Order: sequence, then structure tokens, then C-alpha cells
Amino acid sequence: MVLFGKFRPDDPKTEGMFNTARISALELLNEIFSVWEPSHQTWLLNNSGKVAATVAMIPAVYFTFRFRRLFGLHINAKARDMIYYLPVAPLCGTFAYALHKAQVRDDIVLQETECSVCVDVRSAAIQTTAGIIIPTGMTYFATLIYARNNNIRMYPNNFKAFKVLTQGVFAKIYAPLIALTVIQLGCSAYLVQQLYSDRDTVMGELEARYDYEQQLLNQKNLR
Repeated sequence: MVLFGKFRPDDPKTEGMFNTARISALELLNEIFSVWEPSHQTWLLNNSGKVAATVAMIPAVYFTFRFRRLFGLHINAKARDMIYYLPVAPLCGTFAYALHKAQVRDDIVLQETECSVCVDVRSAAIQTTAGIIIPTGMTYFATLIYARNNNIRMYPNNFKAFKVLTQGVFAKIYAPLIALTVIQLGCSAYLVQQLYSDRDTVMGELEARYDYEQQLLNQKNLR
């Protein structure tokens, strides 16, 4: 018997099922996952957004210190200098958490997108944006703003100088940028694959438990 899935009136497997609102179905499944035993089977279903957010914040921290070193700002650095970079990591984490949960995790839980490859691509785009594009761009411009406000010699005075400086800086971070991109893509692929696996495991076990309880009730009624 199918306890939860897409409602298809012409499918005999869905006999006895009824439609429910998306938010209601999601709340029900989230409640099941939150109290499920053994808990390790639903750990990622309950925490995948946090994992995505944590991994997305790593490049923000790395590029904060990397850009400061490239600009020579690590010399005589003061704690208050970091105020320029404080919003970057939380913003990356929040972006990754919110979009991963809404567009990837909840989609997999509710089986809204039949094409798993589409979900994989969507997840990769979200994770790369949150973990590479946003932190790299924000930390670089935060460094430029700091350099401008403190009259650092490397600050470019015109667009041509900015272009030359940017090309030179990014040539020096090319290797770690590629490595961090691979990490983000690897994290995304793992989360999608494992979410599908854990969801199928839990829902299969839930249906098996339900069928077993129904058998016990039927046996009890026959006595």
C-alpha cells in the first residue's frame, strides 16, 4: 500500500488516497522525520540545509583572509577591520540554507520533480552561487572598499587599473577557487543523492510498519 505519493486517480496503487495541501503534507512528513527512530536514517532529511549552509560559508572565510593577504592588509591588522567582512559568511549560509531547503530538500521529500537530474542541476546552481559566486565577489569588493577607505596603495583609481588588478588577483586564486568549486559541487551531489536514498528508505520502512500493524489488527479481529 502507498501511504504517501503523487495522487493519480487512475493508478490502482493510489486507491484510498486523498489530496492534501502541499504545506500540510510537508508539515506531516517533517513531523514524522523529527521523531523517527532510528534517528540516523532521517538526520540528513532534518539537517541538509544546515550542511549546505556550513559548506557554503567556508569560501567566505577563506577568501576574507586570502584577499587581505594579497592586498597586504594582514600587516598591522586590527580586529575592527573585520567589520567589512562580517555580513558575507552569514549571507552565504542563509542563502544556501533557504534555497536548498525550499528548492531541493522539500522538492525531494514531496517528490515534486520527477527528473532527479533536474533537481541535481538546480542544487548545484544554488550551492555554487551561495558558496562561490557570492562569497568571492563580496569579499573582493569588501577588500576594495577597505583599501579605498584606508588609502591603500593597491586601490585602483580607474577602470583600467581595476581590470588589471582584478585579473592579477584572480590569477593568484585560480587554483583554490577551482578546488572550492569542486567542494561545493561535491557537497551538492552528495546531498541530493543521499536525500533521495534516505527518503526512500524511511518511506519504505513507514509503509512496511503500517502494513505490519494492519496485519496484527486483522489477526486480532479474526479471533
